[in-house]
Amino acid sequence: MGTNETTGIVPQTRWNDTLAIRPWTRPAGSKADLVSPVAGQVVRSDGTVLSNLTFNWTGDASDASHNLGSSDRKLMDGSFALINPPRSR
Repeated sequence: MGTNETTGIVPQTRWNDTLAIRPWTRPAGSKADLVSPVAGQVVRSDGTVLSNLTFNWTGDASDASHNLGSSDRKLMDGSFALINPPRSR
């Protein structure tokens, strides 16, 4: 999705996109996997870079529907599945 495309329930621009993630090569990731609008950084819709914000994720599966067309369709292109949720302590 392009940096200036507007989409979402609350329409905004500058969505943070990751590199393509496949479960057989990368079952986990972090902000280092962000490729746009600023590589390796979380960016708010107003363009502010949140350099102190960090996050990590893991997933049992990921997939992409390869949606084409509107910005809303592109936004819903990828997904993670949590098949074996962690147990509460």
